Amino acid sequence: MFQALSTNDRVEEGTKPRSTVRDRVVQKAIVSVIEPILDHQFHERSFGFRHGRGAHDALRIVEQKLQEGYVYVVDADLKGYFDTIPKDGLMKLLKELHRCCRICTSTHWII
Repeated sequence: MFQALSTNDRVEEGTKPRSTVRDRVVQKAIVSVIEPILDHQFHERSFGFRHGRGAHDALRIVEQKLQEGYVYVVDADLKGYFDTIPKDGLMKLLKELHRCCRICTSTHWII
Protein backbone atom coordinates (compact mmCIF):
# COMPACT_ATOMS: atom_id res chain seq x y z
CA MET A 1 0.00 0.00 0.00
CA PHE A 2 2.71 2.49 1.00
CA GLN A 3 6.26 2.47 -0.21
CA ALA A 4 9.05 3.61 2.05
CA LEU A 5 11.87 5.42 0.32
CA SER A 6 15.43 4.43 0.99
CA THR A 7 18.23 6.92 1.40
CA ASN A 8 19.32 5.98 -2.13
CA ASP A 9 16.08 7.20 -3.76
CA ARG A 10 16.47 10.44 -5.65
CA VAL A 11 13.88 13.18 -5.15
CA GLU A 12 13.76 16.46 -7.02
CA GLU A 13 15.06 19.21 -4.75
CA GLY A 14 12.30 21.18 -3.04
CA THR A 15 9.65 18.47 -3.40
CA LYS A 16 8.48 15.71 -1.12
CA PRO A 17 7.89 12.23 -2.45
CA ARG A 18 4.24 11.22 -2.40
CA SER A 19 4.87 8.24 -0.16
CA THR A 20 6.38 10.54 2.48
CA VAL A 21 3.33 12.80 2.44
CA ARG A 22 0.97 9.81 2.58
CA ASP A 23 3.01 8.25 5.37
CA ARG A 24 2.76 11.41 7.44
CA VAL A 25 -0.99 11.65 6.92
CA VAL A 26 -1.46 8.05 8.06
CA GLN A 27 0.90 8.53 11.00
CA LYS A 28 -1.05 11.62 12.14
CA ALA A 29 -4.32 9.70 11.87
CA ILE A 30 -2.94 6.85 13.96
CA VAL A 31 -1.54 9.24 16.57
CA SER A 32 -4.96 10.88 16.88
CA VAL A 33 -6.43 7.45 17.68
CA ILE A 34 -3.82 5.98 20.03
CA GLU A 35 -2.55 9.13 21.78
CA PRO A 36 -5.62 9.49 24.02
CA ILE A 37 -5.33 5.79 24.90
CA LEU A 38 -1.63 5.86 25.78
CA ASP A 39 -1.03 9.38 27.08
CA HIS A 40 -2.36 8.75 30.60
CA GLN A 41 0.21 5.98 31.08
CA PHE A 42 3.16 8.38 30.85
CA HIS A 43 4.62 9.96 33.96
CA GLU A 44 2.99 13.29 34.80
CA ARG A 45 6.37 15.01 34.50
CA SER A 46 7.14 13.63 31.05
CA PHE A 47 7.03 16.60 28.69
CA GLY A 48 8.80 15.55 25.49
CA PHE A 49 6.66 15.01 22.37
CA ARG A 50 3.37 15.11 24.26
CA HIS A 51 0.32 17.00 23.14
CA GLY A 52 -0.22 20.14 25.19
CA ARG A 53 3.12 19.88 27.00
CA GLY A 54 6.42 21.50 26.31
CA ALA A 55 9.63 22.99 27.62
CA HIS A 56 7.87 25.88 29.38
CA ASP A 57 5.77 23.41 31.37
CA ALA A 58 8.91 21.55 32.40
CA LEU A 59 10.57 24.81 33.46
CA ARG A 60 7.57 25.69 35.64
CA ILE A 61 7.97 22.38 37.48
CA VAL A 62 11.71 22.98 37.89
CA GLU A 63 11.05 26.44 39.33
CA GLN A 64 8.40 25.04 41.67
CA LYS A 65 10.72 22.29 42.94
CA LEU A 66 13.59 24.75 43.45
CA GLN A 67 11.28 26.91 45.57
CA GLU A 68 10.35 23.80 47.57
CA GLY A 69 14.02 23.33 48.45
CA TYR A 70 15.14 20.77 45.90
CA VAL A 71 18.66 21.50 44.62
CA TYR A 72 19.20 19.07 41.72
CA VAL A 73 17.70 19.08 38.24
CA VAL A 74 18.11 16.05 36.01
CA ASP A 75 17.56 16.33 32.27
CA ALA A 76 17.93 13.24 30.12
CA ASP A 77 18.04 13.26 26.35
CA LEU A 78 18.32 9.72 25.10
CA LYS A 79 19.56 10.33 21.58
CA GLY A 80 18.72 7.47 19.29
CA TYR A 81 16.82 5.57 22.01
CA PHE A 82 13.73 4.94 19.92
CA ASP A 83 15.88 3.42 17.19
CA THR A 84 16.81 0.64 19.63
CA ILE A 85 13.28 -0.38 20.71
CA PRO A 86 12.44 -3.88 19.43
CA LYS A 87 9.61 -3.10 17.00
CA ASP A 88 8.01 -6.57 17.15
CA GLY A 89 7.79 -6.36 20.93
CA LEU A 90 6.30 -2.89 20.77
CA MET A 91 3.63 -4.01 18.30
CA LYS A 92 2.79 -7.01 20.49
CA LEU A 93 2.47 -4.77 23.54
CA LEU A 94 0.14 -2.39 21.72
CA LYS A 95 -2.03 -5.28 20.60
CA GLU A 96 -2.23 -6.80 24.09
CA LEU A 97 -2.79 -3.60 26.05
CA HIS A 98 -5.08 -1.61 23.82
CA ARG A 99 -6.78 -3.96 21.44
CA CYS A 100 -5.74 -1.92 18.44
CA CYS A 101 -4.82 -5.00 16.42
CA ARG A 102 -6.34 -3.71 13.19
CA ILE A 103 -4.38 -0.45 13.36
CA CYS A 104 -1.14 -2.09 14.49
CA THR A 105 -1.25 -4.88 11.93
CA SER A 106 -2.14 -2.66 9.00
CA THR A 107 0.47 -0.07 9.88
CA HIS A 108 3.39 -2.26 10.95
CA TRP A 109 5.54 -0.34 8.47
CA ILE A 110 5.24 2.89 10.46
CA ILE A 111 7.13 1.73 13.52
